[in-house]
Amino acid sequence: MNELSRRAFLQRLSYLAGAGVVAPMAMGLSANKARAATAGPDYKALVCVLLDGGNDQANTLIPIDTSSYATYHKIRQDIALDRSNVLPLIPTTQLAGGLKWG
Repeated sequence: MNELSRRAFLQRLSYLAGAGVVAPMAMGLSANKARAATAGPDYKALVCVLLDGGNDQANTLIPIDTSSYATYHKIRQDIALDRSNVLPLIPTTQLAGGLKWG
């Protein structure tokens, strides 16, 4: 009879434990896919996209009229965007005080 070493026994036990955890998860995912595929037109899903860094929120929308841009450039100094590289936003109505954003 083939004797099983303690190491081989623990290794096989870990395989079984891993399979016991993964199998229900895999079956749950396939059930969720099937449920989503057969859902009616009122099916709603929440999708979250988590972005870790990369957006300098103070440079997302910047003033591009002369006086406001001067203030922005004074505050942001080395990291201020060059006004010539900013795409202007064109509002449907004139903004108060002649403000322009990009």
